[in-house]
Amino acid sequence: RPLGVEMPVTMRFGIYVQHNSSESVQTMINYATISMDKNRSSQKNTFTIFTNEFREQMIHNAEITSQMEKAIDNNEFVLYFQPQYNSATKKIVGAESLCRWIKRNGTVISPKDFIPISENNGYIRVLDRIIWEKAFEMMSRWIERGINPVPISVNISRGSLESDTLIYVIEQLKNKYNVPADLIHFEITESAYSGEQDKLIERIEKIRELGFKIAMDDFGNGESSLTMLNSVPIDVLKFDQNFLKNNADSEKTEQFITSLMKMAQQLQKKTVFEGVETEEQRDFLKSINCDSVQGYFYSKPLMEEDFLKFLKEHS
Repeated sequence: RPLGVEMPVTMRFGIYVQHNSSESVQTMINYATISMDKNRSSQKNTFTIFTNEFREQMIHNAEITSQMEKAIDNNEFVLYFQPQYNSATKKIVGAESLCRWIKRNGTVISPKDFIPISENNGYIRVLDRIIWEKAFEMMSRWIERGINPVPISVNISRGSLESDTLIYVIEQLKNKYNVPADLIHFEITESAYSGEQDKLIERIEKIRELGFKIAMDDFGNGESSLTMLNSVPIDVLKFDQNFLKNNADSEKTEQFITSLMKMAQQLQKKTVFEGVETEEQRDFLKSINCDSVQGYFYSKPLMEEDFLKFLKEHS
C-alpha cells in the first residue's frame, strides 16, 4: 500500500477431521489440501471440510487414471462425428469429432468422466495427439476411397496449447497424411486462453499459417468472449448450446443471440450453433443467417461408417 499498489488478498482453507488414529499426518494433509482446492474465490475467504464424497471421488479418479494407459494401448478411444448443417441449403457442411472411450468389454466411459480427469492427470495431451492422428488418418482414408468429405473439427486442450510442441505435431500430421488443411479445423475453448496470452496467440497464428482454421468453442459462455475477439485470431465462432437449452423461448435471449450473430458477421467470422433440438430453434437460427447448426434435431454423434452413410445421403 505505501508503494501505491492495492492488491486484494483472500485466503482459502481445507479442513480434515480425523476419524482414524492410524491415519498418517501426510494423508490428513493431503485430504485437507484436496478440500482447500475445492472452493476458490477471488472475492472472499473460503473454507471447505473434507467429506466422504471427496474420498469416493478420489478413489474413482484413481481408478480411471489407472486404466487410461492400458486403454490407450488397446486403442479404446474412438472418434464419433456430429454433423453440422447449412441452415439455408440443408446440406452437411462439416462435423465435430467427439472422443468416446469404449472398453473391450463394451463398457462406455462418459467423456464427462474421463476428460476432466485426464486434464488433471496430464493424459489430456496424449489424448489430443491420439484424436488428431485419428482424424488425419480417417480423412486421408476417406479421400483414398473416393469419398467427398466435409471439414472435421478437433479439439485442442488447454494443456496442449501451453506448449510449442503442438505446432510440430500438427505439422508432422499434415505432412504424414497429406490432408488438405481446409479439411481439418481446430477448436479451442475460451478457458484455454488464460495464461500467457502472447504465447498462446503466437501458437494459434502458427497453426493458421499451416492453413488450418481455428474455431472458438462455447462462445458466449464466459465473461471475456467479446473482449477476446479483438486479440485472438479466430475464423469460426461456435455458440454455446446453453443459449438454447436454458432460454429457448425468451425474447430477450433471442435479441441477444441476434446481436451476437450480427457482430460475428460484421467481423467476417463463420458461425456455428450447437445444441439445436427443435424445429423452432432451427428456424430462428436460419432467420438470423447463422451459417451452420448442429444438434440432436439433425443427428446424434455417429460412428465412422454411420457418419459416412449419413454424409452420402445428405450431401
